[in-house]
Amino acid sequence: MPELMVIGFEGKYRAAEVLEQLQGLNPDWIDLKDGVAVYRTERGKLRVDGSLQPTMKDGATAGALL
Repeated sequence: MPELMVIGFEGKYRAAEVLEQLQGLNPDWIDLKDGVAVYRTERGKLRVDGSLQPTMKDGATAGALL
């Protein structure tokens, strides 16, 4: 069953570093379907620093199931 995890980090770029490390892990250990690393600028706007996008086929399958 899919799970949603939200994790906060200190520093602007730490989340992107962790996302990159998770992508490099053994797929037998972690099945990462989608991920995004964001941070808030000094003006309060959200910025995407790193992203792992599902393929179109995966997105269509998930959309059909929902």
